[in-house]
Amino acid sequence: MPLLNQDAIKADFLRHIGNGMPKSAACKLSGICRETFRNWRMRDVEFLKAFLTIWENAFEKRAFYLWDNHPFKGRRPPTGKGSGGKPRFG
Repeated sequence: MPLLNQDAIKADFLRHIGNGMPKSAACKLSGICRETFRNWRMRDVEFLKAFLTIWENAFEKRAFYLWDNHPFKGRRPPTGKGSGGKPRFG
């Protein structure tokens, strides 16, 4: 598979961020490590501006993505105390 140029990878990363992905998931799907993302943020001012704009605009999408991929999805986690998953009170 041929290597993509850096601008194409940055655009792919920003597209994933715009779709509501967290930073770590967007890095993984774009094929970069978190260190590369941090370097881009520190060295490329235009990338940083684009990232911050997209990051703020995708807040609700990201909140839904994180809720949808949470293992309990709003339910109580099991307590493991033999009470059928209901916490004991008192």
